[in-house]
Amino acid sequence: MAILISPFLSLAGFYLVKNAIDRDLQTGVGQILATTPLSKPLYTFGKTISNFAVLAVMVAIMGLAAAVMQFVRKEDLNLQIGPLITPLILISLPVMFVVAGLAVLFEAIPRLRGGLGNGDLFLFLGRRSQLANRSGWPCQDKIYYDLFGIGALVPSISSTCEGRIPRRDRERDELRN
Repeated sequence: MAILISPFLSLAGFYLVKNAIDRDLQTGVGQILATTPLSKPLYTFGKTISNFAVLAVMVAIMGLAAAVMQFVRKEDLNLQIGPLITPLILISLPVMFVVAGLAVLFEAIPRLRGGLGNGDLFLFLGRRSQLANRSGWPCQDKIYYDLFGIGALVPSISSTCEGRIPRRDRERDELRN
């Protein structure tokens, strides 16, 4: 679920929370906040935290959906909360915090507000993924480039699959490809 959430929810979530500052201006809340002693850095940090809260609730709902899917598909009738939520906490939530911060940053900088900013976002995310993929899996020394956190999971998944798939099946699959 963490592998699914990180890339897909981050893109959708970015556009969901991106208009927080603009919404304050349209509703008049921006004018009210301008009369308070609230500093710009504290305001942007507050917007980042509120964006993160929205995205964190979405991650929690996806975690709940994962638990429900486990029972519906009858994969395992023993629900183990720790192994279920650990990847969501360690991988998906940090990604959502970065997305929340990027949404505020892209809205606060005039050049990045419109369509050009959307293109810059895709270039930024694509560059991060390209650096992670170029380093090769497993990429323990280059894992910092992997924005979605998938590089931390792939070596574990690969070793588990190698242990469970018989060697002759892997060789046959390699010959087919």
